This record gives sequence, C-alpha cells and structure tokens, in this order.
Amino acid sequence: MPKEKTAPSESQKAFSKPLKIGLIVGAIIILVGYAGTFVWAKSYDNRLLPRTRLGSIELGGDNSESAKQKINTKVDEILLKGLQLSVDGQLGAVPLSPLAAEASNYIIFDVNGAVEAALSAERATKPIFRPFVFVYSIIRGHEIKLPVTINTENLRAAILNTFPESIQEPVEAGFVFEQKENIWTAKVTPSAKGFTIPTDDLFSQLKTLLTKLDPQPIVLSRAYEEPTVIEAMAENLLPAAEAAINAAPFAFTYKNQNWTVEAVDLAVALKPTLDENNEPLLEVSSEGLKTLLDKIALVVEKPAVDARLIMGNGRVTEFQGSSNGITVEREITAKKLAQLIRTAGENKSVELTVTITEPTVKMESVNSLGIKEVLGVGTSNYKGSPTNRIKNIRNGVKLLNGILIKPGEEFSLLNALRPFDSANGYLPELVIKGDKIEPEVGGGLCQIGTTTFRAAMNTGLPITVRSNHSLVVSYYNDPTNNKPGTDATIYDPAPDLKFINDTGNYILFQAEMDEANSILRFSFWGASDGRKGSYTPPTLIRWIAVGEDQKIETLDLEPGVEKCQAAHIGADATFVYTVEKADGAKIDTTFDSHYRPLPKICLVGVEELTPAVEETPAETEATAEAPTDETITE
Repeated sequence: MPKEKTAPSESQKAFSKPLKIGLIVGAIIILVGYAGTFVWAKSYDNRLLPRTRLGSIELGGDNSESAKQKINTKVDEILLKGLQLSVDGQLGAVPLSPLAAEASNYIIFDVNGAVEAALSAERATKPIFRPFVFVYSIIRGHEIKLPVTINTENLRAAILNTFPESIQEPVEAGFVFEQKENIWTAKVTPSAKGFTIPTDDLFSQLKTLLTKLDPQPIVLSRAYEEPTVIEAMAENLLPAAEAAINAAPFAFTYKNQNWTVEAVDLAVALKPTLDENNEPLLEVSSEGLKTLLDKIALVVEKPAVDARLIMGNGRVTEFQGSSNGITVEREITAKKLAQLIRTAGENKSVELTVTITEPTVKMESVNSLGIKEVLGVGTSNYKGSPTNRIKNIRNGVKLLNGILIKPGEEFSLLNALRPFDSANGYLPELVIKGDKIEPEVGGGLCQIGTTTFRAAMNTGLPITVRSNHSLVVSYYNDPTNNKPGTDATIYDPAPDLKFINDTGNYILFQAEMDEANSILRFSFWGASDGRKGSYTPPTLIRWIAVGEDQKIETLDLEPGVEKCQAAHIGADATFVYTVEKADGAKIDTTFDSHYRPLPKICLVGVEELTPAVEETPAETEATAEAPTDETITE
C-alpha cells in the first residue's frame, strides 16, 4: 500500500515562510548591491581605482593624463633638487640630470609605463569580477611602483664630481727605473690604502626610494680599499724587472713591419701584478705602452667600410666598395710581450694581435638591392645653432649619408654615429654639470636623431626605441605647427633611436644638409610595399612654468663672474603615428612626451663656498610663453 504523506506541522509552516522571504530579500539586496557596485566600478573605466597611490601621490580616480601630470610634477621636482647625499658628515646635492638639453638624465623614470600598466591591469579583469576588485581597492588601497633606470656610469661620475675629496684610489706597489752608464736599476714604490663611496649600495637604496618618489637624503660612510699588490710582492719581482729592461729593445711586428719597444717604453709599462693563484707576476701594461701602440694603430688600424651607394635624381651618383676593418688588440699584444720577457729566450719580437671586422654590407650585395624610389622624408630646422653644433651636425650627416640598412635589421642610430670623439670628427661644446662647466663632445646630434625619427615614421617603419628630450628646445619643434613633441634624443650610451627595416628590401639612408636655409632633410630610399606612414602634428597638452632663477656657487670662476644656462619652459605633448598597410589596415601608436621645466641657473664665482643647506623647491603652476633655445651665456 502506498505510504500516506504526513501534512507539515504548524511550526514547519511558520518557519519555512519567513526563511523563504529572507532568502529572497537577501538575494535581492546582494543583486542590487552587486549591480550598484558594478555601475560604480564602471564609472572608473579608463580611470585609476580608488585609493590608488604612488608613494605620497594620490591617484585614485585620475585618468591617464592627470595621473601622468601629477607624477611628472614630482619627478621634475626631484630632478631639479638633485640627490641629497651625506658622506661622512659632508653634505652635497648631486645633480640627477645634466643641464644641457642634449644630454640624457642620469635617472630615467618610466611614468607612461607605470600609469598604463596600472590601467591595463584593471582592464584585464573580467567585467563580472570588477566589482570585487573595486571593493578590494576601496578597503585595502592599491600601491603602484614607478619603474626607474639608473645610468650608473654617469651618476657615479656626478657623485665623484660632487665629493672629489672623498675618493682616493688605492695605490699599488710598483717600480721606478733609473739608468746610469747604460745600466738600468729598479726600486719599489710604496703601496697605500684607498677609500671610496660605496656607490653600488647607494644605487640600490636610491632605486628603492625613487620607485616611490621618496626624495629623502641618503647617508653613507666611505669604504676603505686595500691595495692588491704590496711592497713585498714587488720586491720579489725586482730582479726580473731589471733583467727585462736591460734586455731591451724588443719589437712588435705585423706584415713585414716592425716597431721597436725601447727600454724607456718598458720603464713605464713594466709592473708587478698577481696571477690567478695570487702569486707575484711581472706584467706589461698596455696603458704604459699607449704612446707606442697609438703610433702603431695609426698605421695598422682602419674601420670596416660598408658598401654604399648614393642616389640623386633617381639614379646612383656615387658608389663605394666594402672593405674589412682592422683593430689592434692592445691588451692581448701587451700580455704576449710580457710572456716573451718572462721566458727570457733569444726571440725578441712579438706579432701584433689584430681583430678583423667584416663590413655589415658587402660589395656583392649592392648590385641587387632593388632601390628605386623614395619611401619617406624627415626634416628639421637648426637655425641659430652655434658654430660647433653646426659642425657636429655636418659630421653626423657625412657619417649617415649613403648607409644601407639590411632587410630585417634593427637600425641603431648611436651605432651608426659612434665613436663620439674628436678622432671621428666631433667637436666639444660647454655645458653646466652641477657646479662645473665642462666640455661635452658631440653637441647637436639630437638634431640628427629628431630628423631620423621623422623620416622613419614617414616611411612607416616600426619604431622600437625612442625618447623625447628632457627639455623643450626650439630646434626640435615640429615643422607643421612649431610645437614640441616629435623629437628624439640620442646620447651615448643611452638613450638610442632604433627602428626595424621590415620592408623586405634594403633601405638607403640619404642625408642632406641645406646650410643656406639651416634645414636637415633625410630621405629613405628603397622598394615600396604599398604602406604609407604619417603622424599628426603634435598636440600641446600644457606648458609648465619654470620657477625662480637659481644661483650656484663655484670655485671654478673668478669671484663675481657668472655663467648661466638659459631657462627652459616645461611642457606635455602628444601625437599619433599611423602606418597604413597596402591592404588598408591601420596601426596607430601614440607618443606622449614630457619636458621638465628648468629655471635659469647661473654659476657664480666665489672665494669660499657657503656651507650646504637643504632647501625644498617651491611648486609653481602657470601658463607660459613659448620656450627659448638652449645657451650658455657669460
């Protein structure tokens, strides 16, 4: 028989009804709350989440532009103030950026990257989960870090320039030679301890602070360094050193050519050192043989030469064949001489060790390049440039004109223009660094960088590395509307300008300098694949006022004499680079540029420096007039 159903009791009826109602009401409240939070979170699309901060800077609710402006304002303040450093009680402000417009900051902050990464992380969250991320941000907050790159080489030099009395390299024991009646004798020179600033520890601390834009002073103590070679070790090598110098002359040979190594050459080149087992070893210093090796290099060395052709009026006007480069390996050659001396055999000649460098583009390649048309052109105006700047620009044009860029090659402008020294045709210009005025070789090459950048964009090439200048300079204003934003700075060893030749054919770099009108015109020749490159005129987001003039005391000038760096107004600018492919597909890339404001800064000669006092720079806001050129005036 079927089992009879039992009717629910009165208590069960009373309990189940409120429970159901409660569950329904609770579900409604949760859904309404979720929906409300979803709408609230939706209002933060393209804005940073609530309670987002970078160090002490509140960024919650800011869009990309306002967040970047807040961060850049703080970065500009830190760069202007410099690094406040105390070394064994001695205070000093180390510049974090040179005052020259055509020089790279010692500290590079990736403000754009930090803001875009924070926005991208929010966008990557699936819409259904955004309310939970939003509420979590309200409760816990969200801290972002600013990516920081330190140019350790340049910043270390700036630190040593600020604290010259705090650095002393350890002195190694060595030899001093004397000749009497054709006999050379040697004595040992004493060693001495040295001391230095532990910059590696400093850079680690500094990077940690700057990722949060915390400019607090850093306190360091000098570290003492023991010499590697002491007197007792050098004493053991005295007989061998005297025997070696009295056995001179020796010789370097290369392809039936001979150069004599005299005793006077060895007198400055022989030195005591330690081998891999820390045993005393007689060595020959390549630096000690520098004069002789420089003389040899003038005869032997030559750079690799790429095959190149130069076109005009649609045809080849000049052709250059390729050739290998030769470099003398000085360190290896000196070690070979030391080995010869230590063996004390009858042979007294050493074959130079050289490195053969093949050209990037060989002669057989240029006969089938398919270069037939102009792909893109970039221009800039250098009117008003001083004499040495114009000469450096002319030298850069000469080095670039006719270069061939291989298919698939990532072209580096720095590599094409190196080395930046007088031997390669560059001249110095004076720039202010901290409380010093120093010559900087190669001023003006950012004109080359800017013109190349525009030519690459008008050709439609992928730009892989580009940095704008730290300061606004009228030389680099865009020719379409005379506004900043489409420039590119280069400075050895960084930043560089790089782009990829993805056309599938060779590109010929044709560089022209119209000195009558002060215009650079760079043209890229090749075979078109139908793409078109263009960029919008730069849009100026804001000008940033420069603040009050500053004066810095220096002992390098006569008392009362001033040398000044002109003020540079700050700015934020943006433009869009567009590549339209042959099939109509378009690729847009936005380039944002921030130029920090720099007040007029003058070095004033004094008889005695005033003790350092930490000051907090005032923040200024204002609209401003058009910027001026960079100059050093007296």
